[in-house]
Formats: sequence, C-alpha cells, structure tokens
Amino acid sequence: MAGVISRRELLIGSAAAIAFPAAAAGENWPPVEIKPEWVRELNERFAGTSGMFHDTTYKLYLQDYKSAGDYLNWGAVRVFQNDSEVVITETGLPMVKDSPSSEPYWNAVTLSHYALHRHGRGDRPNFFKAVDKLIDLQKPNGGFPYPARSYRDLLLPEGWISAMAQGNAMSAFYRATLISDDPRYKRAGELAFASLMTTTDKGGPATTLAHLDPSLSAYPFLAEYPTDPIDYTLNGYMFALLGLYDWSHHSKEAASAFARNIETLERLLPYHDIDGFSTYDLSHLVLKVYPYVHEFYEGTHVYLLHALASVTGSATLTRYEQRWTAKIDEMNRPLRITSISSNIASPQPVGAAITFRLTSAGGNGGKTLYQFAVRDELDWTTPQPFSDRDTFVWTPKKPGKYYIGFYAKEVASKAEYDNFRNWPFTINPAGN
Repeated sequence: MAGVISRRELLIGSAAAIAFPAAAAGENWPPVEIKPEWVRELNERFAGTSGMFHDTTYKLYLQDYKSAGDYLNWGAVRVFQNDSEVVITETGLPMVKDSPSSEPYWNAVTLSHYALHRHGRGDRPNFFKAVDKLIDLQKPNGGFPYPARSYRDLLLPEGWISAMAQGNAMSAFYRATLISDDPRYKRAGELAFASLMTTTDKGGPATTLAHLDPSLSAYPFLAEYPTDPIDYTLNGYMFALLGLYDWSHHSKEAASAFARNIETLERLLPYHDIDGFSTYDLSHLVLKVYPYVHEFYEGTHVYLLHALASVTGSATLTRYEQRWTAKIDEMNRPLRITSISSNIASPQPVGAAITFRLTSAGGNGGKTLYQFAVRDELDWTTPQPFSDRDTFVWTPKKPGKYYIGFYAKEVASKAEYDNFRNWPFTINPAGN
C-alpha cells in the first residue's frame, strides 16, 4: 500500500530509514504509515515560505542526565514569571490558569518544574518550599489529581492522574532525599511511585500498548492523559521515565519498571516519526486523525531522548535523537521571521498609531530586508516596501477588519520573499 513502510523495509533500510525491533511470536505491530500528503503539509507548514519554525533553544536543555544534578539544565536556563498561564503567588510559588479568565490552581507539573529549577540554582529554601507544597497537595494514595477538563473530544474527569505529574514530582522528591534526612520526602516519593504504577482502570496513569493492538498488552505505558483510548503522548511519557529513573536509585521495583518502559519507548519511536518530524502523540494511529506535530515539542522530544539515551546507552534512542535533530537543523537553515510584536494590541480605534516590530533568524548571513503590507476587505497595499527597517508604524484611517502582512528576504535572494506571516487586526470607529 502506498505510503506504508513494511517492517522488512524498516529493518533493511529505505529512503526513510528508521529501525524497528523484531516482533515476538504473537505480536501484531501496526504498520508504520507515512502518507505523502502528511509529509508535504508538514514540510510546507514548518519549512515553506510561510513556515514558522525556528528553534535553537532546545540545545540549552541537552544534558547527559544525572539524578543529583541540575534537571535538564533548568536551573541555568528556565525562568518563572507571571504570564498568560503562570501566576506567581505571594509566596513565590507558581500557580496555573487554563485560560486568562479562569481561576489559578496548583498544578503539580508546574510546581515540580519550579522545584527542580530552584534545585538547579542551588536555592535550597525555595526548593524545599516547593517540595513541601507538593507534599501538602499529595493525596493519601500518592496522586496529584487534576480538575476536570476537556481534552480533544473527550472529558477528563475530576481527579484524573497524569504520569507526567507523578514523574516530575518523583524527580523533585528524589533530589530532596539527597540533601535532607527528613523521612517525609522519601515517603512522598514512594507514594508518588505507587500512584504512577496504578492502572487506569483503578484511576491511575499506568496502561499498556493494547490500544495499538490487543496483542501488545505486555508492553507497559505511562499516560500523560489517561483517556480511552490512550493517545500515547510522547513528551509526558519521557518526563515520567526520568522520574522513574531517579526513583530507581531508591527502589528495585522502579528500576525494573524503568527498564520495561524503555523497551516500550524504543518500539514506539518509529510510530512517532514522520519524515523526521516527531509527533506529539499517536492520535493519527489510535484516533485516525491528522498527525499532531507542534514546533515546541520538536526540540523537547530531542532533549528528553538525549537525557534518556545518556543513562540507558540505547542506540535506538540515540538514532531518533539524531534523526529529529537533523530535521530541526534543516528547518532552522532558511531565513525565518521569529517574532512579531506590536506596541498596542487589537482592537484599536481609527487614528491609533500602531508600531509593529520583527525579528528574524536563519539564512546565509546576508542583510535581511523587511516589507510590510496591509489588507482590508478588498485588497493588499504595500505602505512600506522591502528595506532594512524592521519596524512599521500604521495609522489606520477607517474602521474594519484588516490583515497585516510581514515579509522577510535576504538581500541576495532571487525569490519574491523568503518568509511571510500575517496578523489579523481590528480597527473600531473613533471613540470605541
């Protein structure tokens, strides 16, 4: 069938050379399907003339992982501040809002990330403040329950447990045990591990690959989102595995679970690969929807694979780290508009002076030229043709719904433009 790579092709190598472990007797692994239209759309969306991808920040998090060390270099790199999602409380600890208008709540993932960030910076008072808050939030069964929320077309019920939250908390608790003899931290880690290993039918996040095929139920999986069916979200799984690895220094049971789940991860990676793009989950297999590929997670998958490969020596993990890194490097080469900002947000009244500013990266090192265009309900106009000015001041004279077009090209480029983006902007009548 066109677009489907057989296991034999994967084993002997092909144009899309990816490796697949041999199947055991009775195992029915689905074919790795790579539809040509997926590849075309992804390459156009990320690397085409309207492509939005440019990310080198993932390199900051590449680390040969150490359980006692700065978690993924977060102490050196990450920043916690008030924004559209994070609310820094009076205590300095972060809460989360699911939308700008919603009430903030304690999110175990964000709180654990803050704890690990402060640990990496050597800030013991705030590290323990965050870890102690995690203990306050932890339920007697070890879980960190989440409020009900919609996810895809499904509803996660009140009190659902995420493998990512459990794993992140275990990484924080493990580091606490290394610098404190307070028995609460080891007990909290033991409880978090027990909750992580609780199966989905009993309210936990532990499941198997049976949603790919019933014959694969011997392969464990730890679900970031314990939906039915499981969509096999990749980044949350790998974060949970780092937590398992950390806790394996205290627990033979955790060490065994880590080893078994690494085997699962190795077998899942070919399904997450589409021409070098890494998918967020396997919804394209399980739910038969379009593959979910998000620019933020392309780099996240790479540095998580690197961390896990560094502690396992897995050639499969390293192979996919290298493959996905090569795709990111390929997408980073062309000139890209990397940020668009305005001094005031839409909507604005007629007569407002609105300043747009662009930044860019990539290309061959030549001077970058920018062009700004405006589209009303009829057509595009170009009030500022290509020049080396990266700002544009627009003073609209009539109300309406507009699009602002942003163009970038290298001075030596023969193309009409190398990259294009656009923003909608609403102008209201004066006084509104």
